[in-house]
Amino acid sequence: MEAEAIVARLDEAARRGKLPGFSAARSGRGGGAGGTLFTITDFGSPFESIMVATVVRADSGTHLSFEVRLKPLMPAVFAAVLVVTVWPGVWLTDSLLRTYSSWYMSLPDWATYAWYLPLTVPFCPPAFMAAVRKSRAAAAAEARELIDKVGALLHARTEGV
Repeated sequence: MEAEAIVARLDEAARRGKLPGFSAARSGRGGGAGGTLFTITDFGSPFESIMVATVVRADSGTHLSFEVRLKPLMPAVFAAVLVVTVWPGVWLTDSLLRTYSSWYMSLPDWATYAWYLPLTVPFCPPAFMAAVRKSRAAAAAEARELIDKVGALLHARTEGV
C-alpha cells in the first residue's frame, strides 16, 4: 500500500472516531522514504506523548516505523513549577513559624533555610524523573495498542514492538 493510501485510510478512520489523536503530516514532510507520514497523540498520564510514523520502503511494500516521544512542553512546565515553588515555600514557612512560635523569633533569618531547603530541594529531581518514567511507561503501553489498531485499520500485520 502506498503512503498516500495509508494516510487516506487512517484519516478516514480518525474522522469516524476510530483513531483519536491522528494527524497527517504537513505537505512536504511525508510520503518519502524516511519522512514523517503521520502522528498520533497519546493522551498519557501525567505527560502526553506523540507517536511518529515514518515510511521505510522495502521490496515487499511499504513498512512503517514508529517512534514514541514525550511532548516537551508539560515536562518543562512541571520542572519549572518544582523549581519556582521551593523558594516561596521558604518564605511562607519562615513567616508561619515566626508568627505562631515565639521561640522561633530569636533564631537568625537563615535558620529556616538551613533546614527547609535540604528537606525540599533533593526531592525535586526524583519527583520529576518519576513523572517522566510514569509517562514513558504509559506511552509504551499505549503505543502497542495504537500500532495494533493502525495495523487492523490497514489490514496489515504488525511485528516487533
